[in-house]
Amino acid sequence: MDVAPGPVSLATRETPATQGLLIIVAAFWLATLACGGADFTPALVRLGAQVPAPGEPWRLWSYAFLHGSWAHVGMNAYVLWRIGRPLERLLGTSRFVVLYSLTALAGGLATSLTLKGLSVGASGALWGLLGAEAVLVLGPRPTLPPSVARKGRAVVAQNLVLNAAISFLPRVNAAAHFAGGLTGALMMLTVLAPGLPRWGEDQSQPGRAPAWLTPLAWLSGSALLASAAIAVLAGRPWELAAPGPMLEARLPSGCAIALPAQLRAQEDRAAAGDPLVWGDLLRDPAIVMATESPVDETALNEVREDLDALLSKRPEGTRIVEPPTRVQRSGLTVIEARYVHRTGSLWESAVVLIPGDTSGSSAEILRIDVLLHAGASGAWRGLATEVAASASLPGSARD
Repeated sequence: MDVAPGPVSLATRETPATQGLLIIVAAFWLATLACGGADFTPALVRLGAQVPAPGEPWRLWSYAFLHGSWAHVGMNAYVLWRIGRPLERLLGTSRFVVLYSLTALAGGLATSLTLKGLSVGASGALWGLLGAEAVLVLGPRPTLPPSVARKGRAVVAQNLVLNAAISFLPRVNAAAHFAGGLTGALMMLTVLAPGLPRWGEDQSQPGRAPAWLTPLAWLSGSALLASAAIAVLAGRPWELAAPGPMLEARLPSGCAIALPAQLRAQEDRAAAGDPLVWGDLLRDPAIVMATESPVDETALNEVREDLDALLSKRPEGTRIVEPPTRVQRSGLTVIEARYVHRTGSLWESAVVLIPGDTSGSSAEILRIDVLLHAGASGAWRGLATEVAASASLPGSARD
């Protein structure tokens, strides 16, 4: 059970929660860099960023350990160190853990209701600390010595005004900020107030935390940490490094192709002629698109000679970087080309002619398009050609 510290013990009181949070934030930042960096969206999503993802409630907490740039993580870590340590010393570790955990959750809930994109950062919880600090300095309960409270009012007011202004900058999650700040202030006025010391005219009256506070701290703190662990285990960010084992997928014609195991098929298909798609650029380094076109047996030789022309028209929004080239893979002639999309992503295309066979399968042209995220590792390059070369029809020798 926490005993609220007196003024003499504040300077020497340990701050394990603040230090632990700083270590976890640093660990997640290093993991982000190792997985491709903060500009590589799949790295953030697989590590627990908040995105529209039904059935993944841990993102309401895990987002608070992630950051979008060196400046973002540096500023938030500095604020946590400057505000978190004195606040944890004053409130005690149990109150601090409850405060940080639940205000981070409040920021996550507000984000889920207001934003449609991706959100990362500890700012919701840090605003919770600011809200609690404001109540301690400006509120009706005399927890601090009057002289300390008077000196702190100007600093707290300045912090609130500055951070409120920052909240309205582009790409800043104002909903998380204000939800965290309001929750922190309300908690400081209600559930966290019992047992805090009171400062009289000439001395402090020590307080003792209620018996339920420590279990609540264990529960909320464990949920916060569990969200981080679940995010990593469910997201499997190590799969971003390179294509995994190749697994067979069947196309509507019966043709089989091999695809990286981590790319899951998208179920939405507007029309029968639309390509089949595997992967999601929010979570995966690449998406694979497969399009089949039947070929009349009498036109096989003509089609075989004109395969290069199928890649002569570049995809919309791209510029060509490697013109169509014929390569031999697994006994098939594959035409491959590469383009760069205006977003910086690499677009690979590969076309292969698959002859019919005696079992009745008709010849077809198979086109594989692969859109690689700009941050994808070099191990993913050449995937379009590899998938196209893996194609085989039922009853063929390659089946």
